[in-house]
Amino acid sequence: MHAAAASAFTDLARPLALDVDAQGRLATAWRYSLREVADHLLFIRQHVVTIAQRDEMLTATIRRHSPKFVGYARQQLAYRLPLYLAALRRVSEYETKMDLHAVVYARSSNAWESDMDMMTETGPHPDTDLIALGDELRKAWDDERAAFASADIASIGNSTPEIDSAHDRCADLARQMVERPPVTLDGVKAMAMVWGWLHYQSCRLDSYDGGEVGNHLDERASHAVMTFLLKVAPTNGAR
Repeated sequence: MHAAAASAFTDLARPLALDVDAQGRLATAWRYSLREVADHLLFIRQHVVTIAQRDEMLTATIRRHSPKFVGYARQQLAYRLPLYLAALRRVSEYETKMDLHAVVYARSSNAWESDMDMMTETGPHPDTDLIALGDELRKAWDDERAAFASADIASIGNSTPEIDSAHDRCADLARQMVERPPVTLDGVKAMAMVWGWLHYQSCRLDSYDGGEVGNHLDERASHAVMTFLLKVAPTNGAR
């Protein structure tokens, strides 16, 4: 084949490059499918164990699992297996596309760092200001807790000048933060501290247990989510 024609055909055969948004969507789809695989596999293993223990007895007259529950495990196993295989196939298909377009892999189905690194290669972090304010709020919140811890509230009343000053600083930072809606998970981690500052009463630094929560399911669910963000995902500054 003529050299020029061969070059033209080579260009036509080369896959079209994906822009940053398309790469992000592809990486996110891969991560979610990988999470699906893990979730389905967890249930499959549980159902297999239940079925394997169908004849085990806790006592001479009490079975470990009732026949009804074993039947349910069989039913769920038959339901989960096709879903698991479909998710596994999607993972394989997404990885083929990611390799073709040199899309960066996250470290796990729960990791967002690789996506964020890809987004910030050509510019600043989208939540730079929010994360910086979050760092300041964490420091101010620590100061407020320290002021409470060192004050004898039982004898002086509800506050001290140090407590008031730290509280006002926290309130000012929180107001600035809520005016900046997060657009990344790092931003969400920072914003979680505003909720934590308003709900958590413990004076111990780095303690996020003991926050007020009602009995309604929505309150309990939101409390669980925000507590998770506060405990395992504190901000460490903008990158």
